Amino acid sequence: MKHKPIEEKVSIYLISSALIDEINYIYRPLLKEIEKNYNDNYNPIRVLMPLIEIASKIEFGGNGHLLLEKLKVPKSEVAWKMFRHGLFHYLRPFYAVINGKRINWAVPKYPCPHYETETSVGIYAPKLLDDLENYLKEVKDIPGEINIQTGIELF
Repeated sequence: MKHKPIEEKVSIYLISSALIDEINYIYRPLLKEIEKNYNDNYNPIRVLMPLIEIASKIEFGGNGHLLLEKLKVPKSEVAWKMFRHGLFHYLRPFYAVINGKRINWAVPKYPCPHYETETSVGIYAPKLLDDLENYLKEVKDIPGEINIQTGIELF
C-alpha cells in the first residue's frame, strides 16, 4: 500500500509550547524512570529523537542534525544518522565508518557535557532535553507557521 504524509500548518508558538509541555510532563518523568529502572543507555535518546525531529522544523526544515549542531552536539550529522536512524529503524544502535575509521555511539548515565573522542560521539540525554527546552523557549515567539505531519493518506 502506498502512502503520503498529511501536513497541516501550526504556529511556531503553539508547537513550541506543546513541546515544552511534553518535555516537562512526559519526557522528564520518563527519563527519570528509565534511568532508575532500566540498565540500558540508548532508550533515553530513542525517546528524544522525535522531539528533535519536530523541533528542527522550526528553523531547519526538518533537518535534525542542524538542530543538534545548534544544540552543540558534536559531529551532529553523524550523531543524527547514528542515533536517529540507528535507534528508530533497528533494535540496537549502530556505528558509523568515516574514511575507514569506526565511530561508536555513547549515552552516558552520569552528568556530563556531550562529547566527541577519536572513536565515539556521546550525548547525555538530560542535557539534550535541557538544551532543547531552552531552544524552544528562545524560538517560541518567532512569528509564523510550520508544516508538521498530522496524518497519513493510504492509497
